[in-house]
Amino acid sequence: MVRTRDLRDLAEELGVELPPAEVAYGHEDNVANLLYPILEALGYEWTDIVKKPRFTHPIIGQPREADLGILRYNSKFYGIIVELKTYGERLTEDIIEKLAGYCGLAGALYGIWTNGQLISIIKLHRGIVKWDYVTNIPDKNKLVSELQTYTPPTTVSEQILAFRLATGLTEEQIEDFAEFCHNLIRSRRGLAVPDRIYEFSKLLVARIIDERRFREGEQDKLLLTTESIRDLRRRRVNINTYVNELLGEINKQLRIFSPGEGIDLPEDVIESIIERLDEYPLWSESLDVLGHVYERFLMHTMTGSELGQYFTPRTIVELMVEMVDPSINQRIVDPAAGTGGFLIYSLKYIQRKHNLGNDQVSEVAKNIYGIDVFETVVKLSKINVWLNGNSHENIVKGDSLDPENSPSWWVEAIKNPENGFDIILTNPPFGAREGTRYRADVVENLCRRWEDEGVNMFEVARYRRGGAIGDVQPRSLFIEACIKALKKPEKPKEGGILAIVMDNGTLSNIQKEEPLVRRLIRRECVIEAVIGLPKGTFKPYGSNVIPSILLLRRKFKGKWRGEYFEEQQEPIFRVEIYKIGFVPAMTRYRIDSDRDIHTVVEYWRKWRSRRDAFETT
Repeated sequence: MVRTRDLRDLAEELGVELPPAEVAYGHEDNVANLLYPILEALGYEWTDIVKKPRFTHPIIGQPREADLGILRYNSKFYGIIVELKTYGERLTEDIIEKLAGYCGLAGALYGIWTNGQLISIIKLHRGIVKWDYVTNIPDKNKLVSELQTYTPPTTVSEQILAFRLATGLTEEQIEDFAEFCHNLIRSRRGLAVPDRIYEFSKLLVARIIDERRFREGEQDKLLLTTESIRDLRRRRVNINTYVNELLGEINKQLRIFSPGEGIDLPEDVIESIIERLDEYPLWSESLDVLGHVYERFLMHTMTGSELGQYFTPRTIVELMVEMVDPSINQRIVDPAAGTGGFLIYSLKYIQRKHNLGNDQVSEVAKNIYGIDVFETVVKLSKINVWLNGNSHENIVKGDSLDPENSPSWWVEAIKNPENGFDIILTNPPFGAREGTRYRADVVENLCRRWEDEGVNMFEVARYRRGGAIGDVQPRSLFIEACIKALKKPEKPKEGGILAIVMDNGTLSNIQKEEPLVRRLIRRECVIEAVIGLPKGTFKPYGSNVIPSILLLRRKFKGKWRGEYFEEQQEPIFRVEIYKIGFVPAMTRYRIDSDRDIHTVVEYWRKWRSRRDAFETT
């Protein structure tokens, strides 16, 4: 959690009267006008302050520039580094990491971030790897004394990590290196898209864990850097052997890859990717950067037509997770998990909501479940969930529609809904992933398998005369399976929640099984919300349907307070959104405003609080 204090409170403690805020308006450099009087009161002179100190990467030589360096020592280091932001700009975790990176490059013991209103002060320890928040800027005499016993981070690994943190990671940079890696692998190996992603992911996970272990003190240097690869070449060591041995050692902890499985990429491709990634930080205790990197790679380097399936855009995932409001100890599942986007953002949401440490997140991850039919995609999901939660034991290969090929915990949730899932978040198969309708004989076979488990399943398929089974869209069967896997409540308002992306045809068509799907929804669920998405939302992922998000809660039906009670439909939260973070109906992903996402979340929370207050009274 980022710690800040009011800049004017700090000035008041020092007996300093700051100039009016207007002197800090405009360019971020103007914010320094509010900091200079404080530094002067602490004994620093104008000659101690250097504007725009520059630093370079120790291997590739790229430059970086901080805003202010204070109190130069040992001819090339600074005691304090200052990062300025425009007046009132929001503080985020990645800004503090960037500040720590500049401190590492400058050999600084302290770092200061300020936007003219708030100030955050950090003090480094363990070189660049760790830092603490402090409440005050040291005066000049104290800083001089502390620097006499301070050893700045000067090893190559420390400087590389410092450069990575100072560089930070933007969406544009992620897109740039993701596209580079994708095209490089495709041109050299000609692999299919899932295999390209999978091979890249193995190298990416090795690179991430290398950085993570170094930052957490588990190893004394970085092992996957441009310098280490060049050293291997100088010593004529096989790069593939080196990287695969490292991956094998990592897999003892991950337990995702097959024994002896290596990275199926040529040496020069591995070397080029490591060099390209060398300047970026891929591990962060905040978790957000890591998930963002991984999801952006997937979203920017594939299309539905290439992959035969699509992945839910991050902004849509975030909206759905925010609306279901998951909590600790709830069981959460995505029965069409893909690369685990819903599961990862649920973990992050719960961590923020309950202010959990990373060790506590690993316990939460044990209540996270996922199923997908494609083995490569399951491994990608396992990697992604493990990196964010240190656990992937409940991410499995299977078919959510077939009890013979589903995990036992999914079948049990449907057979015994009293122990069903608290939350199901999913984007079921339609469009490119779906292919064609399931033939009637295929559905009949699935129904018989569920009957063997004691479950009456896929009643939506019985739309023909006399209740005979017809051909069905897989998504219709999927919706029924999800509803029946929801937790059946013991009292009103406590049923399991389903947030699902649906084709508008399911909500409006009057042919074949769609009317039965809607009847099932009304019979078993209370419709909480319907969020209309723009046409083409999933076009970059191979589908041009008009989609909606449907939020359902399983009804209570049974004896309540001495008599039979069945929950009735209540007013529905209904909204159409257009600004979703990217331009819809484009064949390739292009960033756009996501303001409608935030607006909907705000309105939804107000709607719920007013409704709950009304019901209480």
